[in-house]
Amino acid sequence: MGKYTAWKMKAAICDDTVEDAEFIEKHIKDYFMKKGIPYECNVYQSSKALWYEIEDGQAFDLLFLDIEMQELNGFELAAKIQETAPDILIIFVSAYESYVYKSFEFRPFRFIPKQQMESMITQALEAAFREIVS
Repeated sequence: MGKYTAWKMKAAICDDTVEDAEFIEKHIKDYFMKKGIPYECNVYQSSKALWYEIEDGQAFDLLFLDIEMQELNGFELAAKIQETAPDILIIFVSAYESYVYKSFEFRPFRFIPKQQMESMITQALEAAFREIVS
């Protein structure tokens, strides 16, 4: 397990598109397993379910949030999270690149267009890991 055995990366994905959530989850698993870093990854199709977990004290280091979701959209969820747990890194993922500028209001760690997830996700994970352990 390497030098990170006393700590476990806690990530969550909130995306109501199952295929996209599974894609992100696979990349998280591949990245942290390859690095030998203990991790936990929870997947939510409901933004309210994720919010209730965070509100109840569930700690996460990193969140991948879709923007277009039922109930709370990713921006609304990010605003709530930043009030409650401002240290969580948020990476927005969206099929709508036009949201990139609006996302700046929520100070995301990254914005990944869904059309570019394959090429951008590993770099985002690497940068997030460096940020979290620094």
